Amino acid sequence: MDPLAILGVALMLFPTMAMLAICRHALRGGHGPASFLFLFFAGAMSVIPVLIIGRLIYAFVVLPEGAITRPLFEAFGMAALIEEGCKFAVFASLGYLVRNELKPSQAIWAGIALACGFATVENFKFMLVFGADDIELSLLRGLLVLPAHALDGALLGYVFARAKFRPRHSTRLTLLLGYLAVVTAHGLYDFMLLSDFGLSFLAFGVSLVEALIVAWGVLQLRGIDAQLDRCVMVLEPDVADRRPAWQSELWLRAPTVSTLLASRSISD
Repeated sequence: MDPLAILGVALMLFPTMAMLAICRHALRGGHGPASFLFLFFAGAMSVIPVLIIGRLIYAFVVLPEGAITRPLFEAFGMAALIEEGCKFAVFASLGYLVRNELKPSQAIWAGIALACGFATVENFKFMLVFGADDIELSLLRGLLVLPAHALDGALLGYVFARAKFRPRHSTRLTLLLGYLAVVTAHGLYDFMLLSDFGLSFLAFGVSLVEALIVAWGVLQLRGIDAQLDRCVMVLEPDVADRRPAWQSELWLRAPTVSTLLASRSISD
C-alpha cells in the first residue's frame, strides 16, 4: 500500500480515536445504548439518510449558481440542515435522557460520540472520492472538520440535556431553538470554507464561539448534576445508596431541577 495513503488514513483516524478514548472515559458506566460504541455506530449509520437525501436533492432540485447563493445553499441546505437533522433524529429516537441512562453532563459526551461516528464515515467517503494519499485533505478532515463536528455534537447533547432538566421554554421549543442554533453554527462554518471571498479564517472564529458556548454548557450541566444529587439526598436519601441520583424515580415525577428546588424540603 502507498505510504502516503497509510499516512492519510492515520491522519484521519488518529483524532477520532483520541476523541473516542475521551468519550469512553466520560461515558464510563454506560451500558447498551448508553455506551460510547453504540453512540459512535449510531452516528455512523445516520450518514445513510444524509446520502439518500443529498442524492435526491441533486437529482430533482435546481441548485443556485450565484457566488453567494451557491455556497449558502450547500452550507446550510445541503450540509447543516440535513446532517444535523439526521443526527438530531437519531439522538432523539435513542431516548437517553428520557430513560435516564446518562446524567445531565454526560449528554454532551454522548453528542460528541454520535458526531464522531458521523464524521468518521464522512471522512472515509471523501477518502474514497479524492484518494487516501491526499495528505492535505486528510489533515483538513482529521484536524479541522472532525473537531467541528464534535462541537456540533456537543452542542446538540447540551440542547437535549437542557430540554430535559432545565428548559427555559417548553421542551419542544427548547429542542427546536437548540436545533436551529446547531444548524446555524454548522452552516456558518461550512459557508466560510466554501465561499470564494477569503473567509476561511473566520471558520475558526465560529468554532471558537461554539467551543465557548459548549464550555459554558458543561459548567451548567455539572451544576445540575450537583443540584440533582443534593435534591435526591434530601427528598429520597435511601435512593443514593442504591443507584445514581439521575435514575431516581423522583425524576420521573418531577423531571426538572427547578421543580425540586422549589420544594420546601430543599429550601429548608
